[in-house]
Amino acid sequence: LGVSEISFDSLKYRVKAELSELAIQNKSILSSETRYFFICPTQKDIDNILAELSPTENKFKQTYSMMFDVADTKGTDFNAVLQNQVVSNYAGAKYENAESERQSDNYTYGGFLFIGLLLSLLFMVFLTLVIYYKQITEGYSDRYNFEVMQKVGLDRNEISTIVHKEIQIMFFFPLFMAVIHLGVSLYAVAMLLSTLGLTNILVLLLCAISISLLFVFIYIVMYFSTARTYYRIVTS
Repeated sequence: LGVSEISFDSLKYRVKAELSELAIQNKSILSSETRYFFICPTQKDIDNILAELSPTENKFKQTYSMMFDVADTKGTDFNAVLQNQVVSNYAGAKYENAESERQSDNYTYGGFLFIGLLLSLLFMVFLTLVIYYKQITEGYSDRYNFEVMQKVGLDRNEISTIVHKEIQIMFFFPLFMAVIHLGVSLYAVAMLLSTLGLTNILVLLLCAISISLLFVFIYIVMYFSTARTYYRIVTS
């Protein structure tokens, strides 16, 4: 915030210090929401702020959280016992642990990941096959023209150069446009993912770069395969 004083309606508090990082909350420029954490001296200050910010008939509900790390609990029923103790002794209490949350996230995001990979693979295969068979069809159509050019002195190296230049445009122009589209839409994708709690910018950028390199590799393989087949058709 960069201020020395903060006001909650009529209540004013002096800001003693502002933390640049907080272990329990990652600050992300791609987050779709802005959160502020205020550490108050006493519980009375918290009650006064809540009373000031909300009308009497609609007070904010206070939520208390206890977070702690434990060790050497794998292979035991520690989590089950602790959950039973918390739920049975505190009405309305909710117990969460890292392992159950990890499994829940895997179930939730695993489906999205599978659908995304499946659709991406289908579209990529569809596009590469369309380009491949289009070039092969054009190869059969152009075979007579290349035959005539060979008779008037065009050697095979020159034919290979012509073939590669023609196919390069068909293969790498869509790839170039796809990379541009990814770069432009990356911010929108990041905002969409942030609604699911995925706000790690570094992971997002690494995934985007990795996918781009994978697509480039696949297109290069398809390019050389198509060029070789096209060249064999027009020189046969």
